[in-house]
Amino acid sequence: MNDCILTLITFTPAVGAVLLMLMPRNDRLLRWAALMISLLTFGLSLYLPLNISHGTFDFNRDWITTGISTSTITWPPTASPCGWCC
Repeated sequence: MNDCILTLITFTPAVGAVLLMLMPRNDRLLRWAALMISLLTFGLSLYLPLNISHGTFDFNRDWITTGISTSTITWPPTASPCGWCC
């Protein structure tokens, strides 16, 4: 569940919106379905603060390529109008 929780929290409302668009036009039913989708999303979001690991820095950096050299990034940016590119 840890691997996909952010995806679930992000896309549950989108999938719910598509489902609501496909439902027949019944205002009462649409309101209840929207409430259930919102509560499901809220319930999924409660997983994050309840399962946080305190005191550890557990950030997955596998997506960062190792070929980037830190010498190519300068801080602060140069005084040119473009900043980073010139």
